[in-house]
Amino acid sequence: MATTIRSLREDHTGSPVFLHYKTNGSVDMRFWIGAQAYFLPISLILKALVETNDREIYEKVVFGNNFHTSIDVTEEVQTMLQQGKYKVNSLAETLNTQQQCLDYIGKEFKALFSKEGKHQDISNVEAAHVVFKQYMLVHLDSLQDKFECLMYGHFITVNFVDTCYRNCTLWQRTKSNRKVWTR
Repeated sequence: MATTIRSLREDHTGSPVFLHYKTNGSVDMRFWIGAQAYFLPISLILKALVETNDREIYEKVVFGNNFHTSIDVTEEVQTMLQQGKYKVNSLAETLNTQQQCLDYIGKEFKALFSKEGKHQDISNVEAAHVVFKQYMLVHLDSLQDKFECLMYGHFITVNFVDTCYRNCTLWQRTKSNRKVWTR
């Protein structure tokens, strides 16, 4: 399942972003550069957008949401944050700081930009900022605003999946309790 965020630039060209809920409880963000779709874990993007840590993200999603809901998203948030523990180049190094996350994202997309002949003389961190500015949530200017939007999008995605699951489970239980009448 996915939540779509349609983002429009000032010239009204669109750049949609999709938040995909995976069966393990994590959420990936899909965005487009040209005709190619790219997937990044939302935990990696959140850490790259602002200087934060797992605890702050956990508390903001679990305790700090003012969206007035009764669902418990604790397990989903823990899964999302665990997914953010990356091994870079098969090393035990994890991406914990904003700088490490920006460098990782920038390194991946800098190679793509070099193939296209764009942004050849920029650092990895600058390449990550180009990705954020030109391809992710283009209607928002500040990285903090993009962070808040993704936090809310993550909440909506998890809430939607939880609601569908509860309704499906309820439907299955009532279906199994029904009597079949035949003549």
